Amino acid sequence: MPSARSRTYALVLVNAITAMRLVGSLALLALAPLSAPYYVAYAACGASDALDGWIARRAGATSAFGVSFDSVADTVFALALVASLLPAAELPLFVWLWIAAIALVKLAALAVGYARFRAYAALHTYANKLAGLALFFLPVLFAFAGSVPAAVAVCALATFAALEELVLTVKAPALDPNVKGVLGFRRKR
Repeated sequence: MPSARSRTYALVLVNAITAMRLVGSLALLALAPLSAPYYVAYAACGASDALDGWIARRAGATSAFGVSFDSVADTVFALALVASLLPAAELPLFVWLWIAAIALVKLAALAVGYARFRAYAALHTYANKLAGLALFFLPVLFAFAGSVPAAVAVCALATFAALEELVLTVKAPALDPNVKGVLGFRRKR
């Protein structure tokens, strides 16, 4: 069991790593998409996303604030990636409409979560993690598969994740940001 002092240091470290993702996300908006500096900022954001939770769990330094802060940083990173990368891609109208529909479902889930639980209710489901991972690799997918097939694949995953999050937020008896997904949701009788 870590001491109170070491837990405090770990909390500060973890939150600083999460904050780095916010700074890196803003950098993505200022850098030329797919340039070397863009990839450096993009990799730093990905590394911070992998490290903050891992360190928090290993150090016994998880907190409600940390979970929410991580969710906000993930959201900002995803939005920055989309805002910086997709305008550089030539995508058909149906993909843009699909992205808008996914965003509306995600916003609906957040609105329902706030209305029901008075909290930022982004869920860390397996589907959300998989969609986030696919979004993270979008620049690589663009290079190897082309922008339209890559965008369609990521949109398909993101659609399932967004719909699952909305259903879970509507049905959950209490907010559990770490619910694993529809199979991890059980009603208490």
